[in-house]
Amino acid sequence: MSAVADEITAKPYDYVIVGGGTAGLTLAARLSEDPSVTVAVLEAGDAHLNDPRVMTPGLAVSLYDDPEYDWGFKTVPQKHSLDHVFAWPRGKGLGGCSMLNFGVMTYPSKREIDSWGALGNPGWSWDELFPYFLKSETYHPPAEGTTAALNSAYVERDAHGHDGPIQTCFAQVSGPFDEVWTPTMEKLGCTLSGDPKKGVGMGAYTHMHSVEPASRTRSYAVTAYYLRNADRKNLSVLTGAISTRIIFETNAVKDTDLKAVGVEFTHNGTSHVVSATREVLLCGGTLGSPQLLELSGIGSRSVLASIGVEVLVQNDNVGENLQDHIGAAHMFEVEDPVLLGPDLRDPSNFQAAMEEYQRSRTGPLSKGGISNLAYLSCADYLPADERNGLRTRIERALEQTPPQKPGLEKQYQILTDLLLNPEEAGGQTRLVPRQVDVSETAYPVQNMSSTFMGRHPGAFITLLSSITRPFSRGSIHATSKDPTVAPTIDPNVLSHPLDIDLLSNHVTFMEKVGQTEPLASLLKDKGRVYYPGLEDKPAEYRAKRYNSLEWHPCGTCSMLPREQGGVVDPNLRVYGTKNVRVVDASIFPLIPRGNPQSLVYAVAEKAADMIKGGC
Repeated sequence: MSAVADEITAKPYDYVIVGGGTAGLTLAARLSEDPSVTVAVLEAGDAHLNDPRVMTPGLAVSLYDDPEYDWGFKTVPQKHSLDHVFAWPRGKGLGGCSMLNFGVMTYPSKREIDSWGALGNPGWSWDELFPYFLKSETYHPPAEGTTAALNSAYVERDAHGHDGPIQTCFAQVSGPFDEVWTPTMEKLGCTLSGDPKKGVGMGAYTHMHSVEPASRTRSYAVTAYYLRNADRKNLSVLTGAISTRIIFETNAVKDTDLKAVGVEFTHNGTSHVVSATREVLLCGGTLGSPQLLELSGIGSRSVLASIGVEVLVQNDNVGENLQDHIGAAHMFEVEDPVLLGPDLRDPSNFQAAMEEYQRSRTGPLSKGGISNLAYLSCADYLPADERNGLRTRIERALEQTPPQKPGLEKQYQILTDLLLNPEEAGGQTRLVPRQVDVSETAYPVQNMSSTFMGRHPGAFITLLSSITRPFSRGSIHATSKDPTVAPTIDPNVLSHPLDIDLLSNHVTFMEKVGQTEPLASLLKDKGRVYYPGLEDKPAEYRAKRYNSLEWHPCGTCSMLPREQGGVVDPNLRVYGTKNVRVVDASIFPLIPRGNPQSLVYAVAEKAADMIKGGC
């Protein structure tokens, strides 16, 4: 049930969850299944319940840069990327990023998850995590007779859930670019090798979305995990609650682990405290969770001193190991604008699309904006004469920029093995049937609304290519005691020479994709990339100028041994505390392929079972 501040502070709760996002609401729903357990959720944003802008799949881009829905974070200038300042949209409200993402449902590989265990995390392997992917999902197969048109024949039903909260399905209809995607990539050797949900699957395919098929509305943490359980008397959710710090026992014995007893927060400008008798669970995301740890006295001594916070647990790893996919955008003008459907920049077309969606739940607004993806091994996109030298190339780059922080050597070895494996993604590419402009509108400071709204006349598609195994590492740190002051976000993109090397080659490969049939026949100038004024620049420059983060941040509260860069242990408990855990993408020690949404749900489902089981 929802709550007001006075109600939520009137009694203690067994579990206090900070952050009502993707992981937080999943945890809240599962922990409150036991009627004897009380759960409180503090969410800084608003509820946005039944909001048509949230619920309509095709309106996701309208939420970006809107301060009601998006925290609107920006990075510091990136010195290895022409001083580019990247936008970093984060969901501001119940559901977190599941509220404003594109609803893409992709899955990590088996080796990726097994690598988490190899880094010192017993209990974390593909076989141990896969049941939670199933538990979180209900897969809806497409209508009979549409399998070929939707490219859905690869689906293996036993790999998909049938009674989980998140609803997944394919788009209702396919367009000409959906139809040419797979055969185009197959001509380049990128043939799908299996259902990616099974932890394998390289090549090109059409993926599912988190969409409820009957209503064609967003299926996300709110509709799937919260609303169906909102009437539970043992579950309280407070929106507009900005957590300021975790409160620990003050009479603890020196040099013993800290015990959290509550969370301090502000609501409508007034400070409050909610008490926790068992655990405090941080689900603030890759940006929010490390920031709150630092505001609570857990982190680097130098960072805490700079904001005037007393050090309770010294751990230089908090806020470090930040990773994200960095990619480049390649726009191609379409030969016939009709191929992309109505231009929704035209108010009359947009109004017609809204009326169609409201009337029949069909049309361009009934589906997310991205459906086509390809996982590419390095051998797929490196020039043929350079493939045999990949190991030497990696070793040379590592000699040039050796790991500087604890634990990175092991991470780099795993990344090297994955890059050299032809059955693992070294890059990923998406076809987006719209303009994704990261040239003038996103450089040097990225504006999200301009990035997706399309300033160029004419009709374009965009190929988004990114490196799947970044070696660059960044950080996120609090800059003030005030939690409403944004942290310093420095992803340090392309700081490792191997990243720019691989991304440059990926850029060149994308130009080749546009010139390959049958895609090329749908594009102007035989698939020539639209690089206004920069056509003669080398691939490395284009990779730096036309790039963007993919907004899949992770790693800032890494699940690793403490001496290897860890913030949480394999039970997700924060080192130096008895009863504080982090449950969100910040615990990922290595970034997975694709989008992280499905993995966050699975991790939260597993965490709930761990907590219930007394781990």
